[in-house]
Amino acid sequence: MLILVGVTLNIAFSENGLFNMSRAGVSGYKQSATNEQETLQDVEQQLKNLTPVEPVEEPKEPIDKTSHVGYYASKDGKTVDGIIYADQAVGNTNGTKWKDNDGTYTIPVKETGLKEYYVSQESYTTEAFGPKPVLTPINDNGEDRFYIMSLEDFGGKVQSYYWYYSADGNMSDYSTATSTAFGTGKTNTESMVAKWEAGANGGYGAQNDDDIWGYFSRGETPAGWFLPSRGELAAFMQELGINSSNYFDQFKLSSHYWSSSQYTNRKAWRAYLSTGCMYDDVVTTKGCVRLSATF
Repeated sequence: MLILVGVTLNIAFSENGLFNMSRAGVSGYKQSATNEQETLQDVEQQLKNLTPVEPVEEPKEPIDKTSHVGYYASKDGKTVDGIIYADQAVGNTNGTKWKDNDGTYTIPVKETGLKEYYVSQESYTTEAFGPKPVLTPINDNGEDRFYIMSLEDFGGKVQSYYWYYSADGNMSDYSTATSTAFGTGKTNTESMVAKWEAGANGGYGAQNDDDIWGYFSRGETPAGWFLPSRGELAAFMQELGINSSNYFDQFKLSSHYWSSSQYTNRKAWRAYLSTGCMYDDVVTTKGCVRLSATF
């Protein structure tokens, strides 16, 4: 028995015995685990060093040069900003005037240098202007192709404003300070804001909080928007087919809107939708406002 025990212990604790083999196995396993961890860390570092591949954006298909009046406009491809009422790649598309000569307008045609646009949304709808696609600029290269009108009255329905209350009788330079032509609404607005800010010191008189120019001056109107000229208002009505019988029920418009164009030393032009024509009114009366922009 003692001999057997001795033989067994010798086998277990010899150089190639069971205990030494077990210790070698554990040590080998630990080394393999360490090697594997080092390999994983090396792969992870290599992945971090790789330059990320940017997703490939699908090319945007530019729209053609046919009229896109009546389409919606979105500067960022997300928020719809207004309705297109003039396309400078085409010019006039629905006549040359809104009812009579006071509503005459000419949309200048530009054959080159205009921005390119794509359809960012196939169909968008409003109660006033119905379903149409939405256009968005592909980039900022080039000049704005379109004139757009806000989808809502400034300040909301029934809100109205003086044109410039103290200017009544004081606009001696009315024939040169503003213009009635299409395309002059932005410069008209800038000119009138400067007059209003000057007040009685080089302007047309004291400032009234309800003068529409004060809202521009105080930054309460959205940047880049302006009061349209008489010609631009006429184009908005005529190009979109707005008249005295459908302006309210179909297009949800108010009955009268100020333009940025002066008429005499005490009057400015307004669009009277109830009669479907342009009309002059004293600047001390109140009227609704819908803002325009280029796009």
